[in-house]
Amino acid sequence: MGIPFDFKLTDDGDLQINNGDLITTNKRSEVCKQTLFITLNTWQGEWFLDTTFGVPYMQQIIGVARKKEIVDKVFLEYIQSNVFVDTLVSYTSTEDKNERYYNATFTIQVDEDT
Repeated sequence: MGIPFDFKLTDDGDLQINNGDLITTNKRSEVCKQTLFITLNTWQGEWFLDTTFGVPYMQQIIGVARKKEIVDKVFLEYIQSNVFVDTLVSYTSTEDKNERYYNATFTIQVDEDT
């Protein structure tokens, strides 16, 4: 794989601009973080140019009560399929069926960055 290149995003996912100029990045760990952020925050079918892109929230996660293991599997698949992720160091998740929430935390390694 060649050297990655992307427009740099803020932590909120907006384009980073300095004095009217778009900022770019070619650091693998930043490009990895950004591509994961974009993928995990896009609902499958949301982007009209590629309706297969994104996480299948409506199709496989939201709706009828899903087992935590199934939701974990979906997220793990998307994290591990990112071409910039070298190693999934850790993944933990919790759910509360009464309050209807799911929370996942993961650590990945990209090159020497974790």
